[in-house]
Amino acid sequence: YVVVSATTGQPIAGAHLRIRMYHSYKDYKDFDVTTDEQGEYIFKPDANTYSLEAWAYTDTDKAGEPLNDNSRYGSPDSNGSGKRICIYTDRAIYRPGQKVFASALVYQVTDGKDHQGIKSRDVHFVMRDANGKEVKEEYVKTDVYGVAATEFTLPESGLTGQFAILVDDQRHYIRVEEYKRPTFHVDFPEVKQAYAQGDQL
Repeated sequence: YVVVSATTGQPIAGAHLRIRMYHSYKDYKDFDVTTDEQGEYIFKPDANTYSLEAWAYTDTDKAGEPLNDNSRYGSPDSNGSGKRICIYTDRAIYRPGQKVFASALVYQVTDGKDHQGIKSRDVHFVMRDANGKEVKEEYVKTDVYGVAATEFTLPESGLTGQFAILVDDQRHYIRVEEYKRPTFHVDFPEVKQAYAQGDQL
């Protein structure tokens, strides 16, 4: 984590961080820590971590909002190098019992600019439900392009809400809902003339 000033953009040394590590929706642990002289603090969650939330504040300013990890990426090396993982699914929302087709692109970045897929790498997919409980896991190898693909069948009944698909320290969220497609449609009259700014419609 890096804490910076909202007005100057400069790092804040000695800022307070309250980090909440979730193992499930109701099972979590809080950590109160302080940033170093560069305004940084490195936090290492344990292997069973479902989600992280952090609140940054100082002794004189407690107006900041908590930040969650829905868009969290692994940190590359200082020279811009490192392994990256991107997770994809065929849709964003599913019904219970449907199949989820998931894939992960695993690639190496060198000097911040050269990208190369990592082939023949073992990839561990884990699906967790809205409470962080493991639903299923799959082990797949990447192909010559660094892509590994698998599928999960969602439970027919039980908990709905936000599910997560994890690969290493990366996660991708989907929604599982009992939704129905609309049975109506909306018609608009054909537009036969051009309109300009200031015209009345």
